[in-house]
Parts: sequence; structure tokens; C-alpha cells
Amino acid sequence: MWGVAETRLVADADTGSRAEADATRKIDDIRELVEKTIWMVRNVASPLRPAALFSVSRFGA
Repeated sequence: MWGVAETRLVADADTGSRAEADATRKIDDIRELVEKTIWMVRNVASPLRPAALFSVSRFGA
């Protein structure tokens, strides 16, 4: 799941300054938060989808 940019950031953090390591850690935390948020929205939206489609087809929109 790691792309080239993320791998490069980790490599830079290993050889770079403490600030780069902290930035890399923050980026990883943000990425994880975004992935969890997307997962949660999908889990909430999936059960709603059939009901929404039913109401749209029922009212002819």
C-alpha cells in the first residue's frame, strides 16, 4: 500500500533531520486517519444505498 512518495519520505526521514522524521510520522498519522474515515463512511453509506435507490425509483425522480 506504500507508494513511491511514501517510501521516499521514509528513506529521507531515516537519513534526514529530526524535523523530517516528525513530518513523516505526522503524514502517516494523517493518511491513517483519512483511510479510517473513508472506511467508516463506506460502512455507514452502504446499508443506506438500497433504501435511497428504492425511494428514488418509487417517486420517479
